[in-house]
Amino acid sequence: AKIRGQNLNLPGVQRRPSFVIRKVDLEGQGLLANQVFDFAGTAHNLTNDPDLVEYPTSFDLRAQGLQHFHVVCIIDRKGGNALDLLEISCPDLILPARILGSPDSIQLAMEEGSHLQVKLKLQLMGDSLKGDISFQHSQAEFEVTQIHELAGGEKVLAQMNRGLKNLSSFVSNVSIKGKLGDYSMNCETDFGQKFAERINYRLTAQSESMVSQWQTQLQRVFDAKMKTLDEQLIPRFEELTSQFKQEKSNVAGMAPAKRSR
Repeated sequence: AKIRGQNLNLPGVQRRPSFVIRKVDLEGQGLLANQVFDFAGTAHNLTNDPDLVEYPTSFDLRAQGLQHFHVVCIIDRKGGNALDLLEISCPDLILPARILGSPDSIQLAMEEGSHLQVKLKLQLMGDSLKGDISFQHSQAEFEVTQIHELAGGEKVLAQMNRGLKNLSSFVSNVSIKGKLGDYSMNCETDFGQKFAERINYRLTAQSESMVSQWQTQLQRVFDAKMKTLDEQLIPRFEELTSQFKQEKSNVAGMAPAKRSR
């Protein structure tokens, strides 16, 4: 039969939760970055009436082994206010190979085995959401696998790959703000700047090298032409000098003798 009635708050009687579990040990599995983890941890103050408990409900979970991460979750309903906090820390994730970019412009292959450090912190107060996520990549290796012909084709591709040898780390940050059902995400990364710097440096160095080679080649051509010119002019100059001396001697012999007084 359906239970009929109404709960009444009697003066002087403090409401209490139906049950509270102060501490419980947890074990299980989770999925993060497309990888399955076995985890263990503890939960505190589990209850069906969180607004009646003086301490918030919390979870503290860790996974260790080949991969490690730490998750802290707090659910606070004291005084009828809803506050949720979630923090995730992954100090060293090993990533699989990935393809970045587009074959219509430029396509990069990120080799398997790069390292990723993740820090996530989210706060939900009522339905207002805000948070930050940080991705720090290290020991990364890249290869340009395809580039549009209008951007330089195979020759530029080879130069890009030489420039990418020094690009092994970059940082990406994501900020979240808004309502739970309508929030915005702002993403920033220094990968594009580092990529452009290394590629521009490499292509500039190549251009400077080509200009230097052209200058050297032109100098060699000029020196060779001048040598040929010298070889042609010096004998002729010497011949003209000899003729001039001979003519001068002849003219001197034709001069009239001086009269004596």
